[in-house]
Amino acid sequence: IIDKYISLTNNNDFKNRLIKLANKISFLIFLSDIKLINKLLGRDVKSFFKLFKLLKNL
Repeated sequence: IIDKYISLTNNNDFKNRLIKLANKISFLIFLSDIKLINKLLGRDVKSFFKLFKLLKNL
């Protein structure tokens, strides 16, 4: 989806900014992987961290 957005809008800097943001919150992503903490998170927060895990692995 991100690559399609970039190709349609010619916004090549967008992907780099998302990767930088994912790197900045990597500690929070790490904490969200702990089962005890993950149980306390809401569904929307879990989806947020799942998105940033994918972005970090691009």
